[in-house]
Amino acid sequence: MSQLMLIGIDSASLELILKWRDKLKFFNMLLEEGAYGYLRSTTPPLSPAAWTSIYTGKKPSKTKFYDWLKYPTNPCNKPRVRLASSFDLKEPTIWDIATVHGLKSAIINAPLTYPSTYLRGIMVSGVPAHLFSSYPITFPLKLRKELDALVNGYEVMPKLDILRFFEYDLVKRLELVVEKRKKAVEYLYSRENWNFFMPVFFVLDTIQHYFWSYTDENHPLYKKDSLSKVVFYFYKKIDTILYDFIKKIDDCNLIVVSDHGAGPLYGYFLVNKYLASLGLLKTKKRSMLKLLATLVFSIIELDQMFFVYEIAKRTRIPLIDKLLDKPLIKQIVERFSFFPLMELMSGDFLSEIEWNNTLAFALGAVGGIFVSKNIPKEKRRKVKMLIEKALKNLRLPSGKKAKVELFEGYDSDNSPDFFYSIEDYKYLPIVHLSGWNNRIFEKPLFFTGWHRPLGVFFAYGPLFKKNVNGKIPVYSIYDVAPTVLYALGLPVLSDMDGKPIFKIFSEDARQNLKLELKNSRQYKLARKMHLIKTKMALRNALR
Repeated sequence: MSQLMLIGIDSASLELILKWRDKLKFFNMLLEEGAYGYLRSTTPPLSPAAWTSIYTGKKPSKTKFYDWLKYPTNPCNKPRVRLASSFDLKEPTIWDIATVHGLKSAIINAPLTYPSTYLRGIMVSGVPAHLFSSYPITFPLKLRKELDALVNGYEVMPKLDILRFFEYDLVKRLELVVEKRKKAVEYLYSRENWNFFMPVFFVLDTIQHYFWSYTDENHPLYKKDSLSKVVFYFYKKIDTILYDFIKKIDDCNLIVVSDHGAGPLYGYFLVNKYLASLGLLKTKKRSMLKLLATLVFSIIELDQMFFVYEIAKRTRIPLIDKLLDKPLIKQIVERFSFFPLMELMSGDFLSEIEWNNTLAFALGAVGGIFVSKNIPKEKRRKVKMLIEKALKNLRLPSGKKAKVELFEGYDSDNSPDFFYSIEDYKYLPIVHLSGWNNRIFEKPLFFTGWHRPLGVFFAYGPLFKKNVNGKIPVYSIYDVAPTVLYALGLPVLSDMDGKPIFKIFSEDARQNLKLELKNSRQYKLARKMHLIKTKMALRNALR
């Protein structure tokens, strides 16, 4: 039975890799000696949907992952959201299937694997494990102590504290996390003769979100300074780590993927404020504290917030830390900073909506639009048509008509009715309701980079062809799991939405590997049993 390594690099961009290939030894080796292409992500290209599709070979309509959040089936009746966890994924993953067939797997830092679930092997949870505190992040549980001792305190992600965060500090903290991840990956690989080994590096996503404007001369907020090469620096860092790691392994069969690509972010689109302006969303009266915070923000205005932020990060005034702990200041910062996840994580803004008089609303990290389920079917259809028409006629702050692409939601009760992109994802829909001005677009205060639909795909090693020339192919994210299973000699499930990418395999590999399609029933049952075992182990550990 074959061995395979699947390396995930969240948000890696093929355009940047090709641009810098002469300075990137690992990626250049893959380009010259392996097969490569773009990897088309889920719609929208968001990590929770994309990674769970990589693990399962299935669309979000089957995994039920659209976002970092899990929405209630009908938010009008139960206006609460929560962070998604591994317990929400009911579809069998690559490592569930491998476990059924007795193969040993190591899964390290893979997103949405918290809590770490039972498998034949080991698992170290990835984001958003750092936002939870309830459960251990490793399977087996004792592995956490080993990692802490190995790297002097293992970290999933450094804490990002708005306005306390300064760019140079963030770079240092991310660099430290990457070094810890490197040591952990090398140590865990050396422990066993793994059949399937999957480490994920998440750092590029964070770096590109915060620092894209420093590296892109065409970005409206571009400014050349000592951070202008920070994006390249982290590409180079990951490249060096992987090159040194792979060179120590003989006859390594390797697939490298990213869940999506990256590009510039020019601004935020306040979708719920827009729906309110169309008369489709109504809000309640606000508390005095929220009103006061809104008033302060409205007086300050965003341009002045930029100025305050610049002064704060350059002077590092200790007083800022004390001020940020005051209730009013926390309201201002958390509600009006336009940092996309602050309100999303709490779902706090949902309590401001007057649900009985609301026909449409947006939820989640990319502002997916829901049409109320509490209205007649024909009225829902008319509301959908109204929203479609309005978005198609949306205008940018410049007055130019926006390029808006609409995507139907997935066929599922808890999926938004609409996803959409504005100017090819250059404007990010966010769900904030805050502020007294009428603007529906704002400049990005912290994020200046965002996701793009095309990630990366590389295949390298004895199993794979070398130098697939010509036009760069575009593969589907749903093909990753079937391709990995085929390479491992494991069955591909008949209800997967993807299929093995046969053309990347060498002739010898094609002769030796056989495609076996199987019904998913026993593997879904295995996934269910693995989750039950996990819950039992956690219950015993927390007594």
